[in-house]
Amino acid sequence: MSLIAGSYEKFIWGFKLRPLNPSSDSQSLTLTPLFSYPSHLSSITTVATAGSAAASGGTDDTIHLYDMSSATSLGSLHDHSATVTSLSFFTPPHLSFPLNLISADADGSLCIYEADPFVLLKSLKPHRKAINDVSLHPSGKLALTVGKDECLAMINLVRGKRSFYCRVGKEASLVSYDFSGEKFYMAMEEKVMVHEAEDAKLLCEFENSKRVLCVEPGENGVLFTGGEDRSITAWDTNSGKVAYRIEDAHSTRVKGIVTLTSKAGAVANEDPYLVASASSDGVIRVWDVRMAVNEKPNPLAEANTKSRLTCLAGSSLKYERELDSSNRVVKNQTWTGDRIEDLSGKTEEAEVCVAAEQLGRECWVLVLAVKDEPGVELPELSWFSAEASASTVSRGAQSIPRQTRRQKAFYQFQQQSLPACKPVLTPAWVITTFLLIGAIFIPAGLITLNVSQNVVEIVDQYDAECVPEAFKSNKVAYIKDNLIPKNCSRYLKVYKDMKAPIYIYYQLDNYYQNHRRYVKSRSDQQLLHGLGHNDTSSCQPEESNKDLPIVPCGLIAWSLFNDTYTFIRGRSELKVNRKDIAWKSDRDHKFGKHVYPFNFQNGTLIGGAKLDPKIPLSDQEDLIVWMRTAALPSFRKLYGRIEEDLDADDVLVVNLTNNYNTYSFGGKKKLILSTSSWLGGKNDFLGLAYTFVGSTSIFISVVFLLLHVKYPRPSAMERTYLSWNKKTISSRRGDDTF
Repeated sequence: MSLIAGSYEKFIWGFKLRPLNPSSDSQSLTLTPLFSYPSHLSSITTVATAGSAAASGGTDDTIHLYDMSSATSLGSLHDHSATVTSLSFFTPPHLSFPLNLISADADGSLCIYEADPFVLLKSLKPHRKAINDVSLHPSGKLALTVGKDECLAMINLVRGKRSFYCRVGKEASLVSYDFSGEKFYMAMEEKVMVHEAEDAKLLCEFENSKRVLCVEPGENGVLFTGGEDRSITAWDTNSGKVAYRIEDAHSTRVKGIVTLTSKAGAVANEDPYLVASASSDGVIRVWDVRMAVNEKPNPLAEANTKSRLTCLAGSSLKYERELDSSNRVVKNQTWTGDRIEDLSGKTEEAEVCVAAEQLGRECWVLVLAVKDEPGVELPELSWFSAEASASTVSRGAQSIPRQTRRQKAFYQFQQQSLPACKPVLTPAWVITTFLLIGAIFIPAGLITLNVSQNVVEIVDQYDAECVPEAFKSNKVAYIKDNLIPKNCSRYLKVYKDMKAPIYIYYQLDNYYQNHRRYVKSRSDQQLLHGLGHNDTSSCQPEESNKDLPIVPCGLIAWSLFNDTYTFIRGRSELKVNRKDIAWKSDRDHKFGKHVYPFNFQNGTLIGGAKLDPKIPLSDQEDLIVWMRTAALPSFRKLYGRIEEDLDADDVLVVNLTNNYNTYSFGGKKKLILSTSSWLGGKNDFLGLAYTFVGSTSIFISVVFLLLHVKYPRPSAMERTYLSWNKKTISSRRGDDTF
């Protein structure tokens, strides 16, 4: 017997169940590790096994395949675009290797694969939302699925279509047929419902103490459940009562249960009935459940993976071959494309119907595998009428209160099943992506650069030019001497037409408004409420003067910029509009409309401009602009707007007062006149950055393309390179290969 388990940590674990002492008749067993490695890129959500074949699916949207007999990996499938949520093999009774693999994902899609080689036969979308679980009927002709859309769907595998779909009133997390196919089970939170498979009639319903996370049908109408109660419960589905229970089978919730016998083909009453269970604590245990009828049994075997297990599956590595009606061993069937070899060895395509009749239950596989040929009629296959009434199923399932959206989201977060994007980076996708980035970024960069070039900007640095020659060597003494006039005239020539509005900025360099002590030296509550707010301790050292509070307090307000500018064109003075230069949110919500300057700049040391005590702070916009501190040592702040057009070759005379002291710390002062565009002011960096990124992307795509042409690498999506398509695998399996 073999077991396979998956974990949150991306590891796949393979074990073989063997007698501890094969020479004795003791029932002691041991779990021998077969393999363990991180097969997926993210957590594993589901596993399945049949004979020597095994598969695992995860949140990386891939299915990985394994050969349990040789403990090797067979490759991976990449046909899903969302998390693989459920896997199921179909194995006819007389074969030792599965014929088909069914997989479901979180996008509501279902894929049907041929198992040797693993080729996608059909893909369909039976649910609008994620599929939670899928279960195959023992005949292999039908499958049931349940999803997050709170619906139950029946899939006709003969035709590869959905034949039935109904709402069950609440999201079902699990669905499973029993061994005979006459019943099926659905788990919804703590409840498990037993239905007749023919008409979905509700037979019985039982409720667990906590949420059910796994179900496994047993013999004689027994159903095993496990979940958050940490126990394994055996339910008698005929009576709806508990047959027996293994209390505290694990230390944490049970995530998977598998029923198995110790010997393949053994008579049931000669062997202990074995059940394997896996838990989030990383422990896998094998139990003899018959001992649980009277007392809690001890596990026959145990293995600790030291990881958070999420799923468990098991099967026998060997099967007894069955004889047909002529007492001949049924040979494994081999088909490729539209060539079929039947039991008599005939290879003509016209013998498809004969082969289908002889194979019985396997005929639906032939229907899916063989290409349609004109004039060849395949037999009609059906198990039960798919036209069952949706209302019948709804009445059988009955209505249960819905889970709230918050509960669902929290549970998805706990189970790490939130939707995520995990693209497969093939060479074609990478090259196309880089080409697309280049095609978008280069035009965007050229457009942005052109817009920036159309912005007219005049910059004049005046801090050094406005110092008299006598004070060139001692600029600090000049700026601190109030007796020396600070008037200065500058001439600016307009080299290109400038359309109104023309924005006036002053720029300061090497001025660190982002210094911690400087930024903290203010009181936002005082700016909003005035003298009514007495706590101004954060404004130190400019919180009070002569035992009277200062409004506005702090170093930021104290150092308010106080250079002034007037502009003359020809003989007329240009009007400078200094209204609406601050953010409206600052004027309305950060500076009080009834807060007036008080005791401001009355000390012996004057830092900057003075404020009119008759004008409220919300109207003194030069202060509001200054109080919004800059993040970088070089910054511009809006001074005002000229609302007249300026023509090319106009000469402006700027009469300014050079009052602000930047000489003490080696700062610079500049006057800027600038127009604007739909992207704002002049900024060539954005356009250059876009163009550089786009050009680099084009270059990288060309390099990747040349490398791909010169050194081609087989894509993971190309199935002809997968190991199970190689003759070595077929020769290794011998007669068991089909």
